[in-house]
Amino acid sequence: NKLESARTIVYESVGLVDRLNKMSLLLSSSAAVWGGGTCLYEPDPGMLQGVENIYRNISLFKLFGRPYLLWDIGIGDIKTNAGFELIRKILLKSAHVCFRDRDSLEKAVSMIGGDTVRFLSGGDLFFLSKEILENVKINVSDSGEFRIGFCGVNHYKDDEGLVSHNRETLAFLVKTLNAKIYFIPFHQGDLNDNEFHKKIADGLPKGSYEIIDYETIDEGLSVMKGMDFIIGMRLHSIVSADILGIPNIAL
Repeated sequence: NKLESARTIVYESVGLVDRLNKMSLLLSSSAAVWGGGTCLYEPDPGMLQGVENIYRNISLFKLFGRPYLLWDIGIGDIKTNAGFELIRKILLKSAHVCFRDRDSLEKAVSMIGGDTVRFLSGGDLFFLSKEILENVKINVSDSGEFRIGFCGVNHYKDDEGLVSHNRETLAFLVKTLNAKIYFIPFHQGDLNDNEFHKKIADGLPKGSYEIIDYETIDEGLSVMKGMDFIIGMRLHSIVSADILGIPNIAL
């Protein structure tokens, strides 16, 4: 009801027509908000497509006199001078930047070295779900099985050392705790975390794990609520575990 009263409209931006529709919003919007995640970083040296897209959007909105706000974002690894300068330009052109962690805020301040009144510290956007989730009843299993949710990150799918280390650790937990591992992706789509999960699962005992797919956030959270313990590499997987009262450890 709140969404309907606020006249919220969801646009896709996959095909050409969808992208043209998104561009038309530039002329009808008063401002733009980019929300959540560690979006200012270089996955590998020179890999700047993500930040280039953000910079392009900010520049276009600025050209038309519309403010562009970054909300509860993070700054990750910056590996080249080109990446540093591009991210610095994004910070300078943004009308307002809220960071989800103190380290990102301090990094931004050091990069700008001047007017940082537009910067402030916030938190992960998953905290917005707190009122909905804080009274949720946790599922209790009588199967005797210890259910461990593992929430990895797609970016590490080609890191054989990390894949092997996590596989060995989870295999140990399966054996010693009579545990079953539930791989829960907190990022799906083109960079699906399950690509990382499948590589870890390859070699685990048959029947000792399940790779989860879900269509809606509610479906994903219903799986989370059934866990006895969460191992999370994404910040919002740990935040959700905290809100749900599930013991967890962050990697």
